[in-house]
Amino acid sequence: MKLSKIIVILQILFFVLFILTILTKSASFNFMKIDIFSYIFSFKFNPFFIILLLIIILHFFYGRIFCSFICPLGNIISFFDFIFKKFRLIKLKLNKNFTFFPALIIIFILIFYLKVFNITGFFDPISITTRFFVSIFYHNKLLLSFIFIILFSIFGERLWCKYLCPLGFIYRIISYKSKYKRIVQSCSNCSLCSKICPMDAIEKENPLKYDKSLCILCFKCKDYCPAKTTFKFSYNSNFDKSKRDFIKLILISFLMLNFRTFFKRKKILRPPGATNESILKNCIRCLECIKVCPTNVLKPSFNFFEPENFYTPQFRPDLSYCEYECFICTKACPTNAIKRLTLKEKQKWKIGTAKISKEKCVVWSEGINCLVCEEHCPVPEKAIKIVEIFKNNKKVKAPVVDEKLCIGCGICQVKCPVLNSAIRVI
Repeated sequence: MKLSKIIVILQILFFVLFILTILTKSASFNFMKIDIFSYIFSFKFNPFFIILLLIIILHFFYGRIFCSFICPLGNIISFFDFIFKKFRLIKLKLNKNFTFFPALIIIFILIFYLKVFNITGFFDPISITTRFFVSIFYHNKLLLSFIFIILFSIFGERLWCKYLCPLGFIYRIISYKSKYKRIVQSCSNCSLCSKICPMDAIEKENPLKYDKSLCILCFKCKDYCPAKTTFKFSYNSNFDKSKRDFIKLILISFLMLNFRTFFKRKKILRPPGATNESILKNCIRCLECIKVCPTNVLKPSFNFFEPENFYTPQFRPDLSYCEYECFICTKACPTNAIKRLTLKEKQKWKIGTAKISKEKCVVWSEGINCLVCEEHCPVPEKAIKIVEIFKNNKKVKAPVVDEKLCIGCGICQVKCPVLNSAIRVI
């Protein structure tokens, strides 16, 4: 069997594995836990970090295997490249200098991280793909950003991977001295390999030369070469690192150092184990916590007027509540956006504080007996206390919130029988 066909089979298998992690709502394993970005900006150790290290080590020997068949977005792009191949009127051949552009995106992410908030999730391919399928399967929302990336396939193969993907650029740097290389033992100068290479890694004028850091090991050049092309381990490197690109990197860094914070950070309710500060600093917007939440109290923010909160998890007690015996979201988060908690720690974590509106509460406003909120309060000591009051010339038992005991789980707000609830978690 041709090596290029084996790569396609591996792409399908890894993509199916990715979808299964989404559909099974697994908190133990998700692709975000083998994502370099989830560790670069907020290291949170888990057993799958060992797998990531193994993948990185393999890159030193074989090259960009992650981009070849592991990356879910790369696998989807390969599929649509094949679909659009017959309908592609033009194939963009951009200057290879533009393949340095992902480095500028990484600089932009770093500067933004230091000055404003973490925007990694808007550029990280694993986060983008995870967010898309979580939104589709669990929220019935179609994310246009993902669609735009797929539509790049109309104009050429792997355009995102070559010119925009920051994760791919990191693996490109790791792989540029890999020992597994393309070697052309005889060449007829037909340039077929240059035409079929999806990454434009092979020079058209001289098919013997190629940019190994761009190669994603699709093996098309080997399988369709009319002469003889092989891949094998070689210890003679012909890759030259561009000094010009390094100067570009330094200049852009200095230009962006004056970037200033321009967003006013609005505080909103967050999942247990998280704060506004930890979310804005560490969240990569993968929606893994939202995917695994059994009560669906966590929802992504879709407010375009709050860009710093866009796609970050919000705690929505107006829709549901946090199950007192559950702490699965703290396990699912691949970064320290949500701190990993034990069940006891989670049960004491203060998400917010419940407030009772005496104007809306039927006990306080009308003297009607109702203790639904107190009955549902899961805190053993009861964060909602009962006091006796006189209303309409009779003694009734009314609820009050003990702010020191209240953890803001939101069940009192959800269960309140009053229309639009007489209780709000703030």
